Amino acid sequence: MLASIAVPELVRLNPARADGSPPEHAVVRNEAVLRGMVARGHGLGAISVYLQQSRDEILDAVVRLDLPTPHDRPLRQSSGPKAWKASDYLSLIQHWLSGLHAASIGEKFGRSAGAIWAKARWLGLPKRDRRSVFRSTVDATPGREVIEEVGQFVTDEEGNRIPLQRKPGTGQLRWIRDLDIALGKRYFALQHHRAIAKEWGVSPGAISSRASRLELPPRDRSKLVTHYDPAVAARNISEGNFIYRACKSKPGWFFWCQRGQTISKLGRKVQQRLSSGFCEDYSVSYDLGSLGL
Repeated sequence: MLASIAVPELVRLNPARADGSPPEHAVVRNEAVLRGMVARGHGLGAISVYLQQSRDEILDAVVRLDLPTPHDRPLRQSSGPKAWKASDYLSLIQHWLSGLHAASIGEKFGRSAGAIWAKARWLGLPKRDRRSVFRSTVDATPGREVIEEVGQFVTDEEGNRIPLQRKPGTGQLRWIRDLDIALGKRYFALQHHRAIAKEWGVSPGAISSRASRLELPPRDRSKLVTHYDPAVAARNISEGNFIYRACKSKPGWFFWCQRGQTISKLGRKVQQRLSSGFCEDYSVSYDLGSLGL
């Protein structure tokens, strides 16, 4: 059923097939996908085909989310030489949600990146943060950082899947904005860093090191827990007046801080080195209220 995942969990997919198609038994559990399809005017039959789920399951999710009931007109299928097959849609959706670059998705379907973008808009798929988009290793170009897809995802409260990617050779986790936000929420929920590391399949040192770089506040060890509770995270973030934002003096550097603070520790070091004042305001604030908290 298209139910959202109330508590973030690590979704482990089966290994990808030899032909590069998505892993078997990977289920789309994302409310944003259904909302987008309904908003684009797709009918019940079409949504059922695209998501490969029964009409009853779709209707149950529509009622639960209080969405307009999709029309029940028959699905019109194109028969042109470049027509999309019914079995292609779920694969496209899975690749899109995983953060795979449109060009990389296009390679798998023998289509252009523009065609993938057009189809994603037509389906009503959710927008993706550019920082979380990655190319597959098979089509990486010389000079571009190659990222290893480990087939694991961190799923947030809204059902959005954040890909876990590692740098080949070093095995280091590639930190992206959404993953930084997820880590921050878990820290504010007082989840132990070792518990986070175990769920994400990384070392405890990687978690604690990143938390330090993000300037997450120290916590009382006696209050740490092994599970993640989004409600606790939301309360502590609100009561502490915390926000995840970009540093004014270090473009592209994001950190956690209390509202009103605009410069990170790293930014202050940059200021000291330059001794000429901080650079132009590049900051972008992320209100946690808009992130499902």
